[in-house]
Amino acid sequence: MKTTIIKINLLFLLLFAGCSNETGENSGLLPQIQASKITTTAQVGIKIDDIKISNTGGDIDSYSINPSVSNGFTFDTNTGTVSGVPLSAGRFDYTITATNNAGSSQVSIVINVIASEGAPNITPSATVTNATVGKAITNITIRNSGGRATSYSISPAISNGFAFSTSTGTISGTPNNTGTYNYTITAKNELGSDIASTSIVVAVPTVCGTECGIICD
Repeated sequence: MKTTIIKINLLFLLLFAGCSNETGENSGLLPQIQASKITTTAQVGIKIDDIKISNTGGDIDSYSINPSVSNGFTFDTNTGTVSGVPLSAGRFDYTITATNNAGSSQVSIVINVIASEGAPNITPSATVTNATVGKAITNITIRNSGGRATSYSISPAISNGFAFSTSTGTISGTPNNTGTYNYTITAKNELGSDIASTSIVVAVPTVCGTECGIICD
C-alpha cells in the first residue's frame, strides 16, 4: 500500500510541474506596436500609402481596429495594415490593438482625406533652358495645379549628365556634351495623367580670347 501511494504522489507532482511550465511558456511578453504613420493625408479616389504596424514586443496573436474601417479603407487582422482608396473627404480616427495571451498594445492613427482634385495639371518652370557644358543647370521643376501626382516619368530616358526625380519631376545636373535635349514629363495619379514638355539647349563655353584661352561665365 505504501508503494502505491508514493507512485501516485510522484505522478501528481509530474503533472503539476508540466502544467506550470506550459503556463510560463505561453505567458510571453506584451506586444509593443508602432504605426508607420500616425497622421496621413489622403485624397478622395487615390489609394493611400499603406499604414503598417511594427512590433518590438511579444508575438502577436491577433489585431483589431476600433471603430470598424469604412470609407473605402480595409484592415488586415493578420498584419494590422490599413489600406484602401477613400470614397469621401473627412477625418478618420482609428485605434489599432495588438493582442497576445500576456495582454495588448494600442496605437492611434488619423487619416485626413481631402476632396478630389482630379488628375494632375502640370507645367515646367521653364520650357527652354540654355545651358553650358560643364556647368550645372538651373533645376527645371514641375508646378502642379491639379490633383496630387503619385509618380512622374520622363521620355526619352534622361542622359548627358542630367538627373530626373520620379517623385517630384525635377530635372537637374551638369551637361557633358552640346546639343538640344527635348523631354516630355508625365505626371500620374489614379484619376488620370498630364504631360509637360521642356528643352535644354547646351552650348560650349564662350572663350574671351583664343590666345589666352579665358572662358567667360
